Amino acid sequence: SIKVTAGVAIPFILWIWLSHIRARRPVRPRDVVGVFAAIVGITVAVFAAFTAVLGLGLGWLTGLGWADRIVNWFTLPTLAAHLVTLVAAPFTALNLQPVLAITRLIGEVVLAVILVTLWWRSRHHERSAMAGMVWAMLAVLLLEPSTLPWYYTWVLGLAVAFTLPPRVRAIVV
Repeated sequence: SIKVTAGVAIPFILWIWLSHIRARRPVRPRDVVGVFAAIVGITVAVFAAFTAVLGLGLGWLTGLGWADRIVNWFTLPTLAAHLVTLVAAPFTALNLQPVLAITRLIGEVVLAVILVTLWWRSRHHERSAMAGMVWAMLAVLLLEPSTLPWYYTWVLGLAVAFTLPPRVRAIVV
């Protein structure tokens, strides 16, 4: 799950990197393409290197398919499904699983809209990109199918780094 959550943060790096270029000179389309290619290349290289060094291969990908089996109250779609079945209980027998499928689907659609909106609105400068990254990670944790309590510490780590002075933040991030 940390890989997926970190993957959500990667697109915001584009805005941070372009902000550094913009501080020196106007950003050209060539800069955007180059930075995008660098981000993709670095991400793939780091992922491949760690996958190779650990020697576990990509077996963890099959584990992602099991994430929806986690049913707890730490995400809004799961909480909504529980509340719907609880409120409906005096009137009809609703099984949690079909309701959960619907609320999680709604959560995924809302999450996609939120992520795209946050990413686009965060393009102006480094600070807005960092704030967008924090909000995006929180949105993922609130709306994905399976979140465990300690996942929220990842957002706190970024939020703390976001409020630190720029020099300290550069070291932390």
